[in-house]
Amino acid sequence: MKKPQWFISLVNSSPSSRSHSLCVGHKIGIVILVCALLGFMGLIRCVYLGCSYGYAKLGMFFNQKENSRLKLKLQFLQRFSKEENSSIADLVGFEDKMRLKFGLEKISEDVRKAGVGGAPNNDEIAATLLSDPGTLQADSIKENIGTLLRQARLQDSTFNQVASYAQRQSEIWSQRPSIMPIWGRITSPFGYRVHPF
Repeated sequence: MKKPQWFISLVNSSPSSRSHSLCVGHKIGIVILVCALLGFMGLIRCVYLGCSYGYAKLGMFFNQKENSRLKLKLQFLQRFSKEENSSIADLVGFEDKMRLKFGLEKISEDVRKAGVGGAPNNDEIAATLLSDPGTLQADSIKENIGTLLRQARLQDSTFNQVASYAQRQSEIWSQRPSIMPIWGRITSPFGYRVHPF
């Protein structure tokens, strides 16, 4: 029995040209078919890798955009934190003047810190060693805003204390005469008198 043969025909589209046929053996035909199949699979793989690369580039673009947005947010929060620190410092100065005016004790600097400080725990140390600068900056801003909130609560309570003391002083001063009731010589100081009989 004669082995089957494979023919590859090459045809030109012009009417005057001749067609050419190429006789290929059975084994060579299988090799050509396998090569064509492998080439098609390689093309699909290249398309898949190209799409994956494009998707990764798109994801990286969106991540960079998000990163720049978060950096702007961090800068805003840092600026806000500095402004609020200066506002609280102004309030502290005003309160110290009011305490001096009314004869109240000045609040110590340790109390003004409102519980800031202490040794870091192991988780905080590990996070500090493994974190990038952006995360460290965000943690610093978060801690600073927490401190600002505690200082604002402390400032509110101390202002209420000064306000209630000022209210009591105002009531006392409103009951005292501000001028001498009559002109004349003062023979004894103001106060209780002993019954004459």
